[in-house]
Amino acid sequence: MQNGEHSQPQPVQEESRLRLIVTGGHSQSLVLVVGPDFEIVGSAKVPRPMSPHLFPGPKELSLIMRETLDEAGRSCGFRNIDNRVASVCLSIPGAARASEAQVVLRSLEMCGAANGSSVHVADDTVAGLLAGTLPHSKSTGICAFAGTGASVYAGDAHSGRKFDGWGPVLGDHGSAFNIALRALRNLCLAYNMDPEAESGFASLVVNHPMLARDRIQGWFDSICTNGTMNGSPSWYVEVAAKAEAIGQAADQGDVLMASFVRDAAAAMAKTVRRARDHLSSIPRPLLVLHGSVFVNCKTYRETVINLVSHDLAWGHVGIAKYRIAIGALAYGLLREGASISSVSVAVERMVTSAGDRFLPDLIYQIPVVGQESRS
Repeated sequence: MQNGEHSQPQPVQEESRLRLIVTGGHSQSLVLVVGPDFEIVGSAKVPRPMSPHLFPGPKELSLIMRETLDEAGRSCGFRNIDNRVASVCLSIPGAARASEAQVVLRSLEMCGAANGSSVHVADDTVAGLLAGTLPHSKSTGICAFAGTGASVYAGDAHSGRKFDGWGPVLGDHGSAFNIALRALRNLCLAYNMDPEAESGFASLVVNHPMLARDRIQGWFDSICTNGTMNGSPSWYVEVAAKAEAIGQAADQGDVLMASFVRDAAAAMAKTVRRARDHLSSIPRPLLVLHGSVFVNCKTYRETVINLVSHDLAWGHVGIAKYRIAIGALAYGLLREGASISSVSVAVERMVTSAGDRFLPDLIYQIPVVGQESRS
């Protein structure tokens, strides 16, 4: 994969000085408006996905982009922000595949946001890698991502290979969806054995009637027959969200829940090992961990770290200091020819000026968890 295929440099208008950082996930989308000195001057966060594989084409994605960009423009006092933008840096799930990166580019074009701008589209694992390696003054390594979906990237900002990320049906081994689905299947089996028994899964269905015992079959069967759940293309986000409760139970000593989490972590560790083989020429690469499962579940995180560290040498293993938005900015700057040191300076300026309002979008608000691996 050559990530440079996903950049579209355009002539920059003289008055265009703003940079847009766009991160799209399975559940919400974020835009940060960055000024010429890398200060954040506005933002928008929309509770809707911005991922090309959740939509049939660029039109639907362009509508979400337009909505988010308009809100970002209003946040910094502009009725129309398009002509003020010099560069757009995007981190989008699935953008490692050229066809989906082209959907993103086409969507930007359709909503008018890419007119006269330099556009750089990075897969979220590539942006995640840069967000984690930048504090170490590097851009090469491995990023393991475990959120709603799961995938691993090995390489740098310019080229590399992505492993897994095939979605909830074909892959995404070690994802929140996989954890939640296995737990829910176990719930159904428990009902088969004793329909009257109290279940330890009660926390999974609280405030979610579609996952109640008498409705769960219809909920899942409609996915197969209709392709969506109540018209939502991101039906599996609701399933994956249940993994947080499962992870909390595992961390609190629930043996059954911990078994689901550790099995998922073992699947992720296998993918990381395959990625490590891809970088066999690098003696001690960095391993960056991203995503809600790594961040929220200690059992999952420690299981993965232990499984990949006991016989492999790493420069560092741990959750990234910076969030994906920083990686998207770094990707765009590197594609424009900046050095790692100058990117680090730009990031430091942005973080320093962020303040309480924007800092949670730039840095994980938990202690950085990691370990220096031994040879």
